[in-house]
Amino acid sequence: MHSVLSISVMIGGEFHGNLAFTDDSPDRRSWTPTEVQTLTTLTQLVGAALTRHHQERKRTEAEAKLGNRDAILQAVTDSAANLLNAQNLDGAITGTLAALARRSGSAAFYITPLTLTADQRVVANVSHEWFKPGMVPVKTHPAFIQCRCHGGLSLGATDRGI
Repeated sequence: MHSVLSISVMIGGEFHGNLAFTDDSPDRRSWTPTEVQTLTTLTQLVGAALTRHHQERKRTEAEAKLGNRDAILQAVTDSAANLLNAQNLDGAITGTLAALARRSGSAAFYITPLTLTADQRVVANVSHEWFKPGMVPVKTHPAFIQCRCHGGLSLGATDRGI
């Protein structure tokens, strides 16, 4: 390689790297102003295309987050009526947890009322849960049984198996 022209690639106004153009002819060459300007324009086009790609990816991610939030809000709205009108409250709670888990992409949802033991320890016990097939129920998982907690009631969610 005898001659290299390296031009900075900018993405969103920040340095991203270089586009390097090489000439391996046996004679050392000088890049003409026209070649430099043409390759600089090409580099700017590459930077603009990469900037657009990054912005589109960020927009798509933001839209997905908004869609997820809207789905969760819809599940909460739907669940409110089901819970208030339920003949079988336990079934309605479990159904609500299932809807929240599906809409949020969680693998499990559970409610853990916290109780104070005689020796002043706060213990969590799962009162209701929903988990996707193949998962171990939180109620019976050794890591959860007799866990120490703070607060009065918690609503938990996980996106992976315990």
